[in-house]
Amino acid sequence: MTRADHVSGSDRIFEALANIDPEGRCRIVVNVQGDLPLLAPDDIRSAIAPLEDPAVDVATLAAEITRVEERTNPNVVKVVGSPDRAAPTARALFFARDCPVW
Repeated sequence: MTRADHVSGSDRIFEALANIDPEGRCRIVVNVQGDLPLLAPDDIRSAIAPLEDPAVDVATLAAEITRVEERTNPNVVKVVGSPDRAAPTARALFFARDCPVW
């Protein structure tokens, strides 16, 4: 169990990892959200692939919002990114739950 005062899931993962791997031997940590238990294995592999580049520390999956109600739903995290012309990816500029421009 982790502390209840974490601001984000990433903070919670960091605490848990520090407890189970204090020497920092894990090279890759995959955080699968509990509300997405049926995430396809190929999607997980897609998220891990960019980590082969030593310049990449973190990777995440994102999908275009196609349902209008999700644009203003604070339970849906949004990402704004700039396309990477050399790859079928984007560089995340920021993440937000609420933003009036969506």
